[in-house]
Amino acid sequence: ATAAAAAVAVRATTSTAPVAAVDDAAAAAAEFRGAMSLFDVAVVVAVLLADYFCFVPTIVIMLIKAVYNMQRNTTEVEVWEKHWATFDARRRNEHYRYPYDRGTPARNIGEIMGAHWLLWPLPLPTPTVDGLSYARIYTPPAP
Repeated sequence: ATAAAAAVAVRATTSTAPVAAVDDAAAAAAEFRGAMSLFDVAVVVAVLLADYFCFVPTIVIMLIKAVYNMQRNTTEVEVWEKHWATFDARRRNEHYRYPYDRGTPARNIGEIMGAHWLLWPLPLPTPTVDGLSYARIYTPPAP
C-alpha cells in the first residue's frame, strides 16, 4: 500500500508540474505583452541613437569620398599612385599630370556616370566606356 501511495504521489507531482510551468509561462507572456517599462524605452532609444550617430555619418563620409574621387576621375588606389607620382615628379623638378583627368569635375563625372546627367540615378550601362579601357587626355613620356 505504501509503494502504491508513493507512486500515486510521484505521478501527481510530475503530472502537475508541467501544467504549472506552462501556466507560469503564459502569465509571464501576458505580462510582457503589456506596456513597456521606462527602462525598455530607454534601451530602444539608446540603440536608435547609437545607430544614427555611428551609421549615418559613416555613410555620409563614404558618399563624400566617392563624389570627390569621381570629380577627379580616380579610384582609391589611383589616389595613392597619383600622390607618389606627384612626389617623384616634384623631386625631379617636373610637373605631374594625371592622364585620365578630363579637366573639369563635370567631365570626369560624365565619363563615369554617362553623358546624360538625367540618367545618372538609373542603373543603366554607359555606352561611352566598356569598363576596361579609357581614353587618356595626356600620355606621359616614356622613362
